[in-house]
Amino acid sequence: MNKLTSKAALVTGGLRGIGAAIARRLSECGADVGMTYVQGRDQADAVACGIRDAGRRAIAIKADGRNVDEVTAAVDQTAEMFGRLNIVCQRGAGAGWGAGSHRRKYRSGCGGPGRAEARGAGCAPGLVLPKIQLQGL
Repeated sequence: MNKLTSKAALVTGGLRGIGAAIARRLSECGADVGMTYVQGRDQADAVACGIRDAGRRAIAIKADGRNVDEVTAAVDQTAEMFGRLNIVCQRGAGAGWGAGSHRRKYRSGCGGPGRAEARGAGCAPGLVLPKIQLQGL
């Protein structure tokens, strides 16, 4: 029996490498998987297709982890498609920031003033919590 059957996960940065491996492993354990990517739609669709071919549901969502609105939309789209969202796997808060990005100040949190300036996929867990709490988990 798969331990994650009837669970849904969102993997931020599920396109290549560790993110793709995590998405595949979650699906092998029974979860339906949403994954985000910034560029490389064909590659993202190939990972999602492989998961679907193995019998799980999957969706690849274009969302830049530096953009709170895109992360919010990815969380909402995943929850809507699977009817729930139980797991979020943040592959890396600074993914895709590019050269010199380590000098940028990281803002924690996603709400309130300056929301559009929030950086990193660090927002994803906070955006998922209300959905999980509404399910009584």
